[in-house]
Amino acid sequence: MSVVVAKMKCKQVSLHEVGANVLLEAVTDDSPENRTWSKYTPSGRLELQITNPAATSHFAQGGVYLVTITKAAEVG
Repeated sequence: MSVVVAKMKCKQVSLHEVGANVLLEAVTDDSPENRTWSKYTPSGRLELQITNPAATSHFAQGGVYLVTITKAAEVG
C-alpha cells in the first residue's frame, strides 16, 4: 500500500500569538478512506502547531478533512 488516507474531524482550533494549535481526531465511520488503515472502528488523533496564517485559516472546528500519508524520501 503506497498511500493511507484518514478521514478526520477538527475537534479544536486554539489561536495564540504566533498561530494556532489544531486537533484532529479520526471520524468513526465505515468510510472508504478509513478502510485503508483501519479494519475495525477507526481511532487516532493528530495535533498540529501551526505558525503560518494561511494554513491556520484552512481549519475550522467541526470541519472534516482527509489526511493523506505517503512515504517520504529518506533524509541523510
